[in-house]
Amino acid sequence: MTISFLFRFVKNYKKLSNEWKGFLNRTNIEFISFICLGHLSYSYATKEKREIIVKQKYLYTKNGFTEFMIVDELGRHYCINNCIWYLKWDSIEDWVKIKEEEKICIKYYGWRIPILGFFPNIVSVKNDICIFDKYMKNVLNKFENKKEIINMEEEKQD
Repeated sequence: MTISFLFRFVKNYKKLSNEWKGFLNRTNIEFISFICLGHLSYSYATKEKREIIVKQKYLYTKNGFTEFMIVDELGRHYCINNCIWYLKWDSIEDWVKIKEEEKICIKYYGWRIPILGFFPNIVSVKNDICIFDKYMKNVLNKFENKKEIINMEEEKQD
């Protein structure tokens, strides 16, 4: 049915006047531009960073396409896929590098919308020391330095 509709549309499109053809072409370009700008806005407006512990990795097939998924310690599901807005083309490599029970830092965008089958999309994975760990190490180092100074002052007073 879809193919016959398409053939009828093409056959009738040829019969249209140039004004109608121009209108349809402009409408299509405007619609595609609206969708692209909407997705670009969505991907940057919902961007977040988070540290997670990966509890599970799995493959999810949706509409004939394979999605690379991970689940964190709180049961939240994330999808790792390519993204044109972040110029990310290596999602398979990122998914393979992730190990279960590993703490990772992720940058992602999007919301989980179950009725539409949407998952947050991970665009960056860092397996090295996470941002919070770096901050805590700096705090602990400063604390240790202050503790050493206090101990030295106490020894001098004795």
